[in-house]
Amino acid sequence: MNLNHSNEPNQPGKGLTGILACAAVAVTVLHYTTPMDRLAFHTLYRDLYFLIVLTASFFGGAKTGLWMAGAISVVYAPHVAMTWKAQPGVNIGNLLQIALFLLSAAVVGVLSDREKKRLQDLHHAWNLASLGRATLALSSEIHDLLTLTREILRKESVSQPGRSDLRRVMEKLSVLEQSLAHFNPEALGQSREFLPPDEMLERERERFQKTLNAHGVRLEMDLGAGDALVYGNRADLLWLVDQLVRNAADVSPPGTTVSLTSRADTSSYHLKVRDQGPGIPEENLEKVFTPFFSTKHRGTGLGLSVCRKIVSDHEGAIIVESRPGAGTAFHVSLPLAFGEKTGHHEGDSAREPSERS
Repeated sequence: MNLNHSNEPNQPGKGLTGILACAAVAVTVLHYTTPMDRLAFHTLYRDLYFLIVLTASFFGGAKTGLWMAGAISVVYAPHVAMTWKAQPGVNIGNLLQIALFLLSAAVVGVLSDREKKRLQDLHHAWNLASLGRATLALSSEIHDLLTLTREILRKESVSQPGRSDLRRVMEKLSVLEQSLAHFNPEALGQSREFLPPDEMLERERERFQKTLNAHGVRLEMDLGAGDALVYGNRADLLWLVDQLVRNAADVSPPGTTVSLTSRADTSSYHLKVRDQGPGIPEENLEKVFTPFFSTKHRGTGLGLSVCRKIVSDHEGAIIVESRPGAGTAFHVSLPLAFGEKTGHHEGDSAREPSERS
């Protein structure tokens, strides 16, 4: 399913920042071209600055608000200096107003960022709840279809081409069933164990290479996390990496390389899967983890949302980094089982984490 919208809260575009910047320029021009004796107008222009700063902070967050407040302070300060001797009492207030620009931008921007984060979390929870309900409705239907397909395959009257088509249907249904299973609330109760991720991935090297070979793509693996351990579900974590590798294979031109690298610091295991594909447009970066959103013609839009669900269940984080024409990289971070790397010899205890990884 290929959707052209996202359930994430609307984000302000660059257009609003541009409009506010133009408004600030216009107010600045009025400030410097209005005669000094018209104090009422200058007070109005100062208040308009304040309105621009608040608007930028509210819609753009702390970063945009502070940028706007800083720019306005820079262009407003010369006006205060030029009129300091003529009206020192008034200009002390104007100087304090500059500090208020920055303080207001910081306070309103931080509150705005927190509210956006809260709304994003609510939308994410809503998506998961919706998928949970969809899972209950679809899982039994998919299971019935798989059962029916197997029964048809047992019949001798089915031709060989028909059997091949049915097997492909079964493969697609099995993948969809497996994807939906991760959104079942009972999936949280799956068994977990202490796992060495690098060792797991090394054992799967040949399978990853076969997946990429089918697309004419090379595999580069640089596993540098050593003996780091995570506490998790083996099947889920392998499914996660396999899905990221398959996604990379799907978008990689023949002859390019998909790299899989890992490292560990004192608290987390880090995995990166990078391709040399066309990249993801900026407007889609925040949508790739949204359930049922896909840029593929035949994609279900569930793969990456399942990846985020698995990482979230393991109390980790997954982010995407991409630029059109420069490929895409998915970064996965998982907490170490004991908050630090384990399994090294006693004599290694004094070595720095970077040396052990």
